Amino acid sequence: MGLSTAPRCGYPVQMDLAALMQLLRDAQLPDGGWPYLPGQPAAAEVTVLAAAAGAAPSLAALTAASEGWAGLLLPAALRSHQPQREAADALVKGLVAKILSAESQVVEDEDGVLGHDATLRAWSWMPGTAPWVEPTAYALLSLAACGQAEHPRAIEGRKMLLNRQCSDGGWNYGNPRVLDTDLESELGVTAWAVMALPPSDAVSRGLERVLRVREEESTTSLALAVLALTAHDAPMGDLPDRLLARLSRGGASTRLDRLALGLCALHAAADALHPFVLERR
Repeated sequence: MGLSTAPRCGYPVQMDLAALMQLLRDAQLPDGGWPYLPGQPAAAEVTVLAAAAGAAPSLAALTAASEGWAGLLLPAALRSHQPQREAADALVKGLVAKILSAESQVVEDEDGVLGHDATLRAWSWMPGTAPWVEPTAYALLSLAACGQAEHPRAIEGRKMLLNRQCSDGGWNYGNPRVLDTDLESELGVTAWAVMALPPSDAVSRGLERVLRVREEESTTSLALAVLALTAHDAPMGDLPDRLLARLSRGGASTRLDRLALGLCALHAAADALHPFVLERR
């Protein structure tokens, strides 16, 4: 699966993309899933990201990965791999129903200590607990991938994300302000939030935060920055090249969740299907 076409921003992302994809495929376990590192058991997060990158988990591995918070992202991850999506159709439909029926904790905040609207329903890491930004973004991406972007739960989820934006334009785990103190955003969470939101002034501010990736550059931060920027057709400069160089240097020693996420980003930068967008590009 070599990607040699010029990406939308005009720089080549080709080098050993096919070789990196083969590294991911070669790391697949006999049960059809992926671990974080060789010698470990399959991990739900890695299996979901591998599916998003275009690898082919077994249906059993996808079913196992659907348990817990990784199931929030799985329907979105499968949108870029149609054969797997068709094989897992019943699983995806069940996950969408589960996402729509999930209830998060509503926190009473009469004194305004929390600094945000705690009555907005969204999604949490664990059922019945307080909602947070990242799992809400996962759920919104999956709902959009399955034609449910205008469901009342999705609309409320987007309101929750906008309500939790930090003063610096990004997002953190979910508390923008506590006890009259503004809290700083986190790049990774910001990237997921802007992927899950349609274009707006709030998203533009979020993308400005994402572009500060050079201040905290890593494989994960570069991958998420590229995914967020491509989702909104924003210029990326040399970020895909820097990501490809990191993945190439790491080779087989790269942790597999980072490799899979990086491949998702490089595929998106090369104008292949982006797994984490509100509308199919």
